[in-house]
Amino acid sequence: MNFFRKSIVLQFVAPAILSILTTATVTGFMSFQAANHAVKEKLKLSDLQKIVELKAEKIDGRLKRAKETSLSLARDPSLISWFSDAERDKKLGKLVLEKITELSNHYDYSTVSAINELTYHYWIKDNKLLSTISRDEPHDAWFFRFMASGQEVEFNIDYNKDLESTFIFTNALIGTKDSPIGSAGVGIDLTQSAKEFSEIDSFKGRSWLVDEKGIIKIAKNKEEIGTDSQTLFPQIVRNKIFDENDDSPVVLEGVSSSNKEVYYAIAKLKEERWFVVYEVSIAMVTKPLITIRLITITSAILSTVFAILIFSFISRRISRPIQHLTEISNRIAEEGDLNIEINISSRNEIGRLAKSFNIMTKNLRELYSSLEQKVKDRTRELQETLNEVQLLKERQDGDYFLTKLIIQPLTYNHAGDTNVHVSYLVDQKKKFSFKNKHHEIGGDICIADEIELNHIRYTVYINADAMGKSIQGAGGVIALGVVFKSIISRTKSLESKNLFPEKWLKSAFIELQTVFESFDGSMMISLVLGLIDNNNGFNYYINAEHPWPVLYRDGIASFIGSEDIMYKVGTMDQESRFHIKTIQMEAGDVLLIGSDGKDDIKIKNKEGIVELNYDENLFLDFVKKGDGDLTKIRDLIYNSSEITDDFSLLKLEYNPAPKKRPHFPIKEYLSLAKEQLQNSDIEGSMKSLEMAYRVDPEHPNVLRSLINVNRKLKKFEDSAFYCEKMIHLDPSNTDLILECANSHFKSENPERAIDYLERIRLRNPKSLPTLLLYSEILIYQKNYKRASKIIKQLIGVDPDNEKAREYYKLIEEEIGFFETEIP
Repeated sequence: MNFFRKSIVLQFVAPAILSILTTATVTGFMSFQAANHAVKEKLKLSDLQKIVELKAEKIDGRLKRAKETSLSLARDPSLISWFSDAERDKKLGKLVLEKITELSNHYDYSTVSAINELTYHYWIKDNKLLSTISRDEPHDAWFFRFMASGQEVEFNIDYNKDLESTFIFTNALIGTKDSPIGSAGVGIDLTQSAKEFSEIDSFKGRSWLVDEKGIIKIAKNKEEIGTDSQTLFPQIVRNKIFDENDDSPVVLEGVSSSNKEVYYAIAKLKEERWFVVYEVSIAMVTKPLITIRLITITSAILSTVFAILIFSFISRRISRPIQHLTEISNRIAEEGDLNIEINISSRNEIGRLAKSFNIMTKNLRELYSSLEQKVKDRTRELQETLNEVQLLKERQDGDYFLTKLIIQPLTYNHAGDTNVHVSYLVDQKKKFSFKNKHHEIGGDICIADEIELNHIRYTVYINADAMGKSIQGAGGVIALGVVFKSIISRTKSLESKNLFPEKWLKSAFIELQTVFESFDGSMMISLVLGLIDNNNGFNYYINAEHPWPVLYRDGIASFIGSEDIMYKVGTMDQESRFHIKTIQMEAGDVLLIGSDGKDDIKIKNKEGIVELNYDENLFLDFVKKGDGDLTKIRDLIYNSSEITDDFSLLKLEYNPAPKKRPHFPIKEYLSLAKEQLQNSDIEGSMKSLEMAYRVDPEHPNVLRSLINVNRKLKKFEDSAFYCEKMIHLDPSNTDLILECANSHFKSENPERAIDYLERIRLRNPKSLPTLLLYSEILIYQKNYKRASKIIKQLIGVDPDNEKAREYYKLIEEEIGFFETEIP
């Protein structure tokens, strides 16, 4: 191998010879295969089919003539008349027998005969009565079988082993199938035709005539005649013989009884369902290809020898100047003598190379004389450039550091309720160093705080992912953090404490949306913003194109709120898509919210290839394996994958302290109130329930009973009061909120009713009962413009609603127009 690498002659000659040898071999092989295929295809599609068709035509010709003769005799009116009269007319009989003799002599038939069904007389040529047939004679059975078969014509082949002669007998029916009179027959000596049929041809092939039952009728080997063909032919040939639906000639490949690969050409006779089968050895027909193969091999060898001689001569002419050039180069490399010149006079590529080599040595002599100074100058230039780059890097890191200082106070966790525990992890992708300390910056942020709305304490939380990397994402985080901190500060003042949580979420979203819309699409942010009731764990949240939150409950991790997600904050015209999602958290529940950094990770597939993860359910596996613990989940992700984006994860855990209910006889009060109500003592029932309320003001059955009784007494203001109390305990019950709104409306407090209706609309904008009551209240207030918008939404939900039609007509009468028409 080393010698091959050192010798340019071998490197030049060997591949050339190998390529020529390969080309000749491949070309010869492909030519041989093509010729082999062409010969076989021509043989199958043309030659063999023609051979077997010619053999079939010879047999068919004899059969056709015999058939025509026997039919002509059977249809002869004289014969029919004579046989019908039981041969009593001697004159007519003489004419018939003379005709039989004439047919026999004229067509050189072995025999021409006629048998009468009435007399059983067997007449042949020369006016001879050969015999009178009998049902008791076995050799006469063919006649009675033919008469009963109903066939018009029948062929039979008879081979005499002693005489080695082959005869074919054609029998035609005299009369009709229903009234047969007899049969007219013709016998043909096929001995010579059978020899010609079965003789071996230039292909040394063999031929057989086989009937429809697979019995050999004609064959070269006389022992095969009369035997079943299953011992001679493979099953594919027999399938063709027995296939009554396919009469076309065909050539099949198979294995003969002597285990040779052969072709079987098969053709059906036209006159009878007999088959000519012609067998020829594949090796025999492809024998001429051996000469082609020998010629191809010889050509390849001669081409290779000729190529070796030619390329050896050329390579020596090329290698000698190159060897000289190599020797001079080694002297320059080993001795450092740049005053040596190469003397090669040729004008080819090697001569030009030698000339260029001499120019190179001259330039090297000049270069070495000034090399040291050039090295010093280049080193100084590189150091100056490096200093400039380092200065720019320090300035950039300083900008990063200042940005980080701005973001730091905007990311905080001031949630401290004992029932709701909040924790988060933020790991920005962009890392940098400033004044020998490591820092990070990016577009992910987590915030948690506490606010009070309507005397209820809520934990507010946000997990957001700003558009862009490093400094761009950090800019979005700063904008979000400043605006959100301003919202929290205002909420903690007295003026914002009377908002419901749904209204607060919408106001916060609108304020954030207004700020980010001003960036004209250059800065958008995805987020999950929510409020959780510290007392009962009811969670309100919005999802602006952020990854779905994950609920971890009883060891099972699952996505929540995966439908109807809003677009990113900053997307134009998305207020109509705004809606609030809710979930009732149970004791021990964990809610995990994270940016897409937890999903956009690189992992190894089954083949060990690193690729980007597209399986959104992979995070659920991490949550389950980490048992909802933030640190464990992060470690599982980091240890099994590569992070490609900012990573943030916020965890909400609801663990309420067990409530102790008073040990007072609430059941007795409720039973008494129920009994009084059944006795129509509504006032007494009210007093019993009020006493129960003073004992346990948060008992749901007491509150529900007070709502029902006050509604019956038409004390709607009191009914609304107790509805609000119960909503504090069960904010998920939208039916109760709707009932509260209705009570406020009936107590002539429509504004308060609208506040409660808005709570439902923000959760479910298509709530039909809500839209109906809302429309009624607005019409009551004569706020027809606002009512028309609500009724438009109502029509969109239920176009056939009769109440909506009624409101539509009422507003049309009041203001004379409507924004939409009811079909």
